[in-house]
Amino acid sequence: MSFLLTDDLVQFEQVLRRWCDEHASIEWLRTKVPLPDAAVEPLAVTLSAEERTRLWSGLAELGVFAAGLPESAGGLELGIAATRLIVEICAYQLLPLPVFETLALGAARISSLEASARTTELLEQVGNGTLSLSGALEANAGRLEVRTTKKGTTLSGTLELVPSAREVDALVVQGSNGVSYLVGRGAFHEQPTSTLDLVRPFYRVTFDKAVAEPLGAANEGSVSNLSQYLL
Repeated sequence: MSFLLTDDLVQFEQVLRRWCDEHASIEWLRTKVPLPDAAVEPLAVTLSAEERTRLWSGLAELGVFAAGLPESAGGLELGIAATRLIVEICAYQLLPLPVFETLALGAARISSLEASARTTELLEQVGNGTLSLSGALEANAGRLEVRTTKKGTTLSGTLELVPSAREVDALVVQGSNGVSYLVGRGAFHEQPTSTLDLVRPFYRVTFDKAVAEPLGAANEGSVSNLSQYLL
């Protein structure tokens, strides 16, 4: 696993930093989020849906979400070094968007699974910016009870400290059987949780027989959770 910056990554870094300065500068964020309010609520909730869509679409056009994905899913295949670089820049800029969550807790986990038409489809959606994801931190993995019937699969249980659960399209979580599942927004209940992070919102997420889509188990030796390297 290499974090070395190639010439392509150095150029990508310059383009992304320039875009952030032009479209989502810290000065602009200050006008959107008065400092007294920042101590009460996460920054993300102060942006309008239109502003969030504009910023997310802009990042997708730059290739931010496709940079670390495999070519088979329409990605640029620049590896974990690109993901680390993107997360670092977006965090430095205080971008109130689930970039880290989508790349490290969502796409990375899907990439670690045995490849299928469905996993490739999901990664393509991440890459073009039409799917945002999050998931539980490593300490929460495997706490969900799995039940499979003729009608499908459901998950039950609670996960603590799930970042941006309310702001993303779906969660990628792991059941007690070691299989990863996709759970769409609306199938679970999220309750805001206070943390020291004033930019990224965290939630306590409860699954009560939540309908879930099985995605498969991780390949042996794969890196399913990049948060340990990127947080």
